[in-house]
Amino acid sequence: MLGQFKVGKSTFLNSLTGKALLPVGNIPVTSVITRIKFGPQERTLVTFLNNSTQEINIEDIDQYVSESGNPENHKQVLLVDIETPLLADMKDILEGYPHFDDIISKMENGLYWDLVSTNRQLLQTRGIYPENISTCDLCTSCGKDHFFSMARDKITGRMAAVISLDK
Repeated sequence: MLGQFKVGKSTFLNSLTGKALLPVGNIPVTSVITRIKFGPQERTLVTFLNNSTQEINIEDIDQYVSESGNPENHKQVLLVDIETPLLADMKDILEGYPHFDDIISKMENGLYWDLVSTNRQLLQTRGIYPENISTCDLCTSCGKDHFFSMARDKITGRMAAVISLDK
């Protein structure tokens, strides 16, 4: 699930599973990519930027994924994987969505999210034929003269996206 900061993603996922797997609060809390997937038993695995891993108790997750427990990602967490049998009923539904490894790649200083591939895959899972999907090759991070980029400038701003239906 992808979305803006502080729109209720963690609250929704906690409600969906029936268990408080992710920390929530009045300010943005989850600041590290956290993947939740079906698994036969509950397990939480932290992967660090140096590719080492550490299994932790789910109760300690906020020490790795929250800004208060891991300020400015001082612990160098790349991502956290939560496996839980609580998603057994949703396993088939979730299969149609883009797989993390197809849309996220590891770069020198963190993760790169391929938004074009993500949107293409989501549209195709909804029945849009590939020949009816077009994109532009503009890069917000590279195009400093034309686009705001949080990744590049480290300041927030506003942009808009447009989707059109051609007849």
